[in-house]
Amino acid sequence: FRTGDAFSFAELDIPDDVRMKRGKTLQTSWEQMKQCAKELAQSSPKYSVKKHIRYLLASDSLEVKHMARNEIDMEIYTTDVRPSNFRENPDRDTDAWMELFLLSRQDGFVMNELADKTSYKGKAGSISAFAKLVERIGFFRKDQVKVCEI
Repeated sequence: FRTGDAFSFAELDIPDDVRMKRGKTLQTSWEQMKQCAKELAQSSPKYSVKKHIRYLLASDSLEVKHMARNEIDMEIYTTDVRPSNFRENPDRDTDAWMELFLLSRQDGFVMNELADKTSYKGKAGSISAFAKLVERIGFFRKDQVKVCEI
């Protein structure tokens, strides 16, 4: 769940990289991401019949990771990796690679995309390059991926 540098690393003063639709809160975006994950699981013939599904979350937001750990209606795992901006902490690449590898080994993958692409002023694409890399490294089929507009 990519929230964007403007939200996750406000101290870096990167105001243009906001990955949520204007007017949305982190909580409503988080609820939407959870719903997308449930929908992906329910759309899978293999997993729609299972009563107990485990989810793995990677995020650039420490707050989102805390929300995942406190979730009561879904079993969500996340790493203890503290999110960091690659510009400020290039030595933390191994953390990113570890999360990338873990995500690429899952049975399905949900990534968020900007819902309001016209007002986005950042330099990145509408989908995180990290998420695209996970999708490619994991060799996910189309039915194993859900893009969630938030």
